[in-house]
Amino acid sequence: PLSFEVLKHGYSKDKQYVFYNNIIIEKANPSTFEVLTSTLWSERDIYDTYAKDNHFIFFKDRTVEVHDLASFHIVKYKYPYVIARDKKYFYKNGVREQSILAGLKFSLFF
Repeated sequence: PLSFEVLKHGYSKDKQYVFYNNIIIEKANPSTFEVLTSTLWSERDIYDTYAKDNHFIFFKDRTVEVHDLASFHIVKYKYPYVIARDKKYFYKNGVREQSILAGLKFSLFF
């Protein structure tokens, strides 16, 4: 359709849906959807990353359950991991680390 827009890192959208590599992301809102980027890497060096809309965080085509949407941001990228955090937890490739120490390990040593 005419509303189709190719975004970065495998994401795209139209007026009704958001896609990751042609898979519909069920809960994503196309009107507020954006791909999260970081100054931690060159845009050409990464494929997988996080994205968000006004209600959810996404990693690839999955919804990520985060503690605090407003404070969520990417802190480190080291292939094959993308580490992010909010004010309470760390997330590795869309999976919440259950302890702050595990999260710190990934952000410091990878």
